[in-house]
Amino acid sequence: MPPTVVQAAPELSKILAGHPKVAAKAAPQGQKTKYLSSKPGSTTTREFELPEDEVIRRQLAQVKAERQGLLGALISLKNEVGKKKELEGESLAIQMLMIPGPSETEDAATATLAALEATQSEITSLQAARTAAAAAEAKARRDQAQASAALLEATRLQEAASQDEATLVQAVHDTSIAREAAEQALHKAATMSEQVLTDWHKKVKERAKEEAKERLLRESSLASDQREAPSDGSQAAARRFPPPAPLDILEGQWNRLHAATGALHPDGVIAFWQELKAKEEAMKELAALADVQDGEVRAALEEGRAAHAAELQLQRQASRASEIGGLGGAELLVHAASEKLLRKGFRRSTHVGPPWLASAADALALSVSKKNGPTLTAKARGRLVGVMGEPDVIDDTVFELNSYSSDDDWIIDKEYLKLRAAKLTGSRGRKGAPRADLKDSGTTHGIPGLMLPC
Repeated sequence: MPPTVVQAAPELSKILAGHPKVAAKAAPQGQKTKYLSSKPGSTTTREFELPEDEVIRRQLAQVKAERQGLLGALISLKNEVGKKKELEGESLAIQMLMIPGPSETEDAATATLAALEATQSEITSLQAARTAAAAAEAKARRDQAQASAALLEATRLQEAASQDEATLVQAVHDTSIAREAAEQALHKAATMSEQVLTDWHKKVKERAKEEAKERLLRESSLASDQREAPSDGSQAAARRFPPPAPLDILEGQWNRLHAATGALHPDGVIAFWQELKAKEEAMKELAALADVQDGEVRAALEEGRAAHAAELQLQRQASRASEIGGLGGAELLVHAASEKLLRKGFRRSTHVGPPWLASAADALALSVSKKNGPTLTAKARGRLVGVMGEPDVIDDTVFELNSYSSDDDWIIDKEYLKLRAAKLTGSRGRKGAPRADLKDSGTTHGIPGLMLPC
């Protein structure tokens, strides 16, 4: 059986001898337990060994008890050690508070001054060493910068020398090429000059030979003319009627005609040529008709532009007149614009319903309604009737202007102005122009249109 902690360390038993929690020593190994006899009335006891697990359990309980005792002892020791340290600290503080003797103070001051001087000397030496190191570092940096600059300059000079060398080599090469080209050009010029001289001498000789031949021919022709003067008539007839062309020339011409026309005989060639002439005439007629239609379209476009310009001018004048003179001045401007358009060539033979007259009437009615308000007085209606005349188609009961029953009644005045403007435009047209009825017009509001001149 293993020994206990106290048995293993006897010094602990000496230290913890007086501790109340320390248990008694463990029983020796092989402890035997006494039990009473199991028989009733028996007082005898038996001794027998405990089983191993029971022994281990008891030893474990004993070890736990010893451990608890040791832990308590350790805690008490820690407390005692802490108190001892506190006492030592208090005693040290008391000793520090005590005034030392004069000799101790002087010695301490001297030692402190010596330590300060030694520290100051060390600091001075360290600063000097640091300054020397900084100076050496700066010098090394300057030397390195100078070496780098010298290296860069040497590199630049080397590159410049390389470029100069390449430039010189290229210049020498170009010069040699130019010299060779100049020599070739000089040789070619010399050759050409020699050739020109040779040709000139040759031409001079040939010209002399030709002149000699021509002179001989003239002399021989004069002699033959003198001999053959009576035969001039036959030669003139021969020149007038040249000999027929060779057969191969005629065959070539016929092959070309056959390839172009596809004809197998001369009549087919003639028919093909006549057909081409007829097509040419037809194309000329079509071109003339296209020119005529183009002119008509251009004229119609010009007339449409003139009508649009007149519409814009009428709208501007109507708005200006409505601001200045009211309804009467606007209606007079409408009448003047209509007369101007009729004098320029517009007539009313048929009705196409031009939109510019309706838009002008709309603008006129809108401007009048904005200026005079949603109601028109009987005086204004009388002035309108005096300018335009009484309508012969519109019922007067519809346009009773003494009062309005709703806010939309002013629209009737706008329609009335449109109808009266159209009626006035139709009645003031050119002499002899047919006048269509307002009910038969093709416009939305019964406004007759103005046609462009035919």
